[in-house]
Amino acid sequence: MNIFIGRTVVILIAIVSFCYSGSDASDRSDDVVSYEAINVQKLVTGAQFDNILKPLNPVINRVNHRLYVTGARSTSVAVVDLDRDELVMTFDIGVRGGFLLIDPRNGDLYMFRIEERRYYRIDEREESAVEVSGLPAHMNMPKKGRSIKYNDLYYSHRPGPFKVGDTQDLEAAYGIIDVKDAGGRSVHTIKHGPDALYFTIDQDTGKLYATNTGDGSITVFDLNRGAKQTKKIRIGSAINQVELSNDSSVLYIRNRLGGSVIYIYDLRSKLLRAVPRAEEAGPDGVGLWPSKMIIDGGLIYALCHYAPRIDVIDTALNRVINSIPIRLSLKPRTDGVSTMVYNRRGKKLYAAFPELGELAVVDTGSGRFINTIRIKEAGSYTGPGQIVLAFDEKLNRLFLHITKKGTLLVYDGSSLEIVAESHVSGGKGEMNLRSNSEKRELYLGEKIIDAQTLRIKGRFPTGSKVVGFDNDKERVYLSKLTPIKKGVFEERLMEYKLGVLQREWVLPDGGVIPSKYTFDFKAGKFYRASLETATINIIDLENGRSIAASGGERERVENLDSQGSYRGRMEQPRGGGGNGPRREYGGGSPGRSKCGDGVCGPVESNTGHCPQDCL
Repeated sequence: MNIFIGRTVVILIAIVSFCYSGSDASDRSDDVVSYEAINVQKLVTGAQFDNILKPLNPVINRVNHRLYVTGARSTSVAVVDLDRDELVMTFDIGVRGGFLLIDPRNGDLYMFRIEERRYYRIDEREESAVEVSGLPAHMNMPKKGRSIKYNDLYYSHRPGPFKVGDTQDLEAAYGIIDVKDAGGRSVHTIKHGPDALYFTIDQDTGKLYATNTGDGSITVFDLNRGAKQTKKIRIGSAINQVELSNDSSVLYIRNRLGGSVIYIYDLRSKLLRAVPRAEEAGPDGVGLWPSKMIIDGGLIYALCHYAPRIDVIDTALNRVINSIPIRLSLKPRTDGVSTMVYNRRGKKLYAAFPELGELAVVDTGSGRFINTIRIKEAGSYTGPGQIVLAFDEKLNRLFLHITKKGTLLVYDGSSLEIVAESHVSGGKGEMNLRSNSEKRELYLGEKIIDAQTLRIKGRFPTGSKVVGFDNDKERVYLSKLTPIKKGVFEERLMEYKLGVLQREWVLPDGGVIPSKYTFDFKAGKFYRASLETATINIIDLENGRSIAASGGERERVENLDSQGSYRGRMEQPRGGGGNGPRREYGGGSPGRSKCGDGVCGPVESNTGHCPQDCL
């Protein structure tokens, strides 16, 4: 059980160990990796609380005057003391969160998992959930869209989720609670956090508690004081991005679903500080829902999705020093998460808004918005990763991939004219695009793409994606989620050198959502941030399981590029890109003596690769 320990902030830096796990765990029992763990959620709350990510409906137990809530991405239950309006405890029930209900007769707690149509009785004392056949006969599932009465007024959530064009009169997309009298006439409205659909009212005190699914919090309003907001209770964090400072002394952490906060963590002092938010600090604070951050020396450029604007944060002053409004056709109102990439030489930021199908440009030199253009072929998309961006400094090219369509557009970095396009298929694995300008390569999910011709020149293992590369040592790092059983995944980081798998790490707490990574190649470390546990693992790059030493099969990149860097097969593209028919080329396979079925000639004896003309 995780118990509240007062207002003292505990700085938790734990040195722990984990063993490799997964289907072949018995083969890896001797591979123990030590790592340093930074639990952001525990640093923020100041206590040993579990992370309640994407909180669902809150329920009140009038017997013990406590509030309970679960999370869509959590297996724990949060407990709030209603006398103090403070989080006092969390306990893990081993089942992902669902719709909570309270038995009014005895205060027993039940949970309904909508996806599985399963009911559970939750025992707080035993910290467990036991599956039951249904609710007691005197209990019923509440009707969708029902209102809650308090003092002759009726409170109901405005139907959601938000759609394109909604709530354009507000400065951001908030949950809206409509308040009406007995005759159905509107009295007023209450707005709270983003992506919010649930609330409850304490009939004994007149306080309304609204969960903010997109903010990892519970907002408290006093209905007897004009629905004044009295508190915000933090119950969840979610690390969406982690970056390292140039001198490797500071981590920058972007927390979108867990409070719209950007944190700065000093690796030397072990102290965490938050950049103030606009709702508390006004113009000095970061806007709602930072969906991407770019680090440039002592500055952070934060793209604030719902504002929409780019906030410029001075890390020394720990405040926003400039806000650059972005002019779009509409204010973003869905979770079609916006993203951004930086042209450092040209001093330009490019921000894409999938919900609107628009691309905006900002000049960081002057700190001004330049213009917005319509993205070719783009529709209106919701959810993360629907449009991904990369920039090649040497080619001065902006690459934009529309995930669902599989369309890759190439823009001139100065004129923003489309100079090339290709269809490279789509899918969830391709919500990740990286540019390796030194090698003139793009990494789209598992694909290796020639940045100049747009042809697919290689593939890493299916389902993997590139999360980092060290050109000096010819190494590429990929992550991959592998399902072990329903709802349980194993996450691996893999190291390839010259197209051959060298080492791998099986990482702790693999969730449904892939982790974020940043690398410190000089110090030989990598930082892995888990969205679901709000934990950052610091792991030594030399601690990976050596594939050669373990006797495992050394996987190779599937294709062979024109320089012979990658071994195996090459895809011959159609019309400058795409998924064309495959033709096999040498690639150093044992016993192979011809290239392209002999059409191009023999394998070169000095390299073991096919001649340049074959490719």
